[in-house]
Amino acid sequence: MKISPLFIVISILAILWNIMGIFQMLSAAFPTPEILEKMKPSEIELLDSYPWWLYLFFGAGVFNGTAGSILMLLRKPLATPLFLVSWLGVTIQMAYWLFPLGAAEYYGGGACIMPALVVGVAGFLYFFSKRHLV
Repeated sequence: MKISPLFIVISILAILWNIMGIFQMLSAAFPTPEILEKMKPSEIELLDSYPWWLYLFFGAGVFNGTAGSILMLLRKPLATPLFLVSWLGVTIQMAYWLFPLGAAEYYGGGACIMPALVVGVAGFLYFFSKRHLV
């Protein structure tokens, strides 16, 4: 079966998107002095309030999303369950960041935009892979 150019583009963009997510997770988990210098004190306070287990969900989201994206480009059906784990991971991580941690208090009303985008992309990749791979 011939692979659609759109499928290839979406797969490559998904790989890049999830690699950026890995860098975000690593910079949040292990911030360098240069990163901390660019942050407001309130942002550092929010980062310091992350419970350790939240990084497990963050990691599950970005690492499974990256693996799923690579497997999707290779047209492997294993991508779909990996995307589901990724979607669940980022949903839990973002929901906790927004509500119990109160990110909107630190970033204002716009704090919901990026989490909604991240969860939306993860959900899209799950359903896209389910439709095109299973």
